[in-house]
Amino acid sequence: MGLSTGLDAEVFADVPKLDIAVSQVSNVTKDCKNAPAGTSLDHIFHNLTHVVPTLSYDVGFNATDVNTEVFQLGNNTTLPTSCLDFLPSASALGPVPDSSSDGQRLGSQVSMVWVALAFMVLGLI
Repeated sequence: MGLSTGLDAEVFADVPKLDIAVSQVSNVTKDCKNAPAGTSLDHIFHNLTHVVPTLSYDVGFNATDVNTEVFQLGNNTTLPTSCLDFLPSASALGPVPDSSSDGQRLGSQVSMVWVALAFMVLGLI
């Protein structure tokens, strides 16, 4: 008479995924950070778009016979963020000017090329 033992196991690895959070921020500096007290009004922006990409993945090993997760490893990495300004004269998002009073002048010089460039930097195109 022989004794037989066995264990069914499962190894998994999720495909890395890129998540992008886009939010409107107000009363911030050109890098989308809250403006500290005493910041010159020329350096406070009342409405910018903040783009935050995150790369995440999961890998692990489960023992399915005993319904036990042996280990799981996951990681979320925030990639470089972008802060964009809406430029009315170009009807597009583009780079944030050095001061909030420069926005109208800069907008006349910007086209959709800036939007394409921003998305290429983020790896979306």
